[in-house]
Amino acid sequence: MKKRASNRKVYAQPLLLVALLLAFAITTIIPYVQGQGPTGTIVGTVTNAVTGAPIQGALVTATPTSQQGQPSSTITAADGTYSIGGLIPANYDVTASKAGYDSQTKNNQPVNPFQITTVNFQLLPQGGVFSQGIDAIVGTVRNATNDP
Repeated sequence: MKKRASNRKVYAQPLLLVALLLAFAITTIIPYVQGQGPTGTIVGTVTNAVTGAPIQGALVTATPTSQQGQPSSTITAADGTYSIGGLIPANYDVTASKAGYDSQTKNNQPVNPFQITTVNFQLLPQGGVFSQGIDAIVGTVRNATNDP
């Protein structure tokens, strides 16, 4: 008795498509299962207000203004960019801070389901522009007897 060779071909493309759809469905369904629903993302860039250079290592925190939910934080990358995902739709106060700079808060930033909200910051170096050598006031302080 002769064995017949199978003429069946396995197609990888449909399997890959099914795997991708399954992965998407899982990442979309999990927030619903956890009672969270669809989420949004806040992204942006933090730069030096004087030089325009990106600020690496700045702490960016998104705090829900309704006081429901927990704050979420991240650190900026070398190019000053950041991304905070998985945020419950609401309004957020977003703060950027780093040692040597005045912190800045942008209030009531809306986060909507499946959308990206952009919040950029320009942080002023502490001490203002004078501490950066961009401008200066020169003079001598004297007392009542005209001594310096």
